[in-house]
Amino acid sequence: MHFHWGSESSKGAEHTIDGVRHDGELHIVHKNCAYSTKSEAMCSPDGFVVLAILLRAVTKPKVEPVGLNKILQQVKQLQEFGSITTIKPQMKMNELFANIKTDEFFSYKGSLTTPPCVEAVNWFVFPKALEVGKKYLRHFWCLQDSYDKLVINNYRNLQDIHDRTVYFRSMM
Repeated sequence: MHFHWGSESSKGAEHTIDGVRHDGELHIVHKNCAYSTKSEAMCSPDGFVVLAILLRAVTKPKVEPVGLNKILQQVKQLQEFGSITTIKPQMKMNELFANIKTDEFFSYKGSLTTPPCVEAVNWFVFPKALEVGKKYLRHFWCLQDSYDKLVINNYRNLQDIHDRTVYFRSMM
């Protein structure tokens, strides 16, 4: 699992829907168990499945994402480079989704969004953004790297769709 975010003045999601870019994006990354290593999975077009949850910063979420908040509260403990924290207790996957409709999603075959950006991912992007407290996203904007510089705008720029087909699935 990893996050992408912008800054106080920029949006940090890596996917857009109808031209809208949200404040952040959570990726829940799964490696295909047919491959024994991450390196081996990177060499195959079906090496990974990534669930992408768009994040919208609000003052007070309509529905609190309880599981996600457990993670986001701990980010404050990681402000300095090399900091470590433990998130307890374990949580269920559905606690991360709050009120996201998991029966609606976009899917396409694409690449990792961090180097080496290999074409090895089946993406599932949920169109409804998850509301998170802006106070939690601010914790990300305060993280520092090994040079004491802020870690902001850690997202990949929007890429051309090229010849990809994007599918939309709705169980309705």
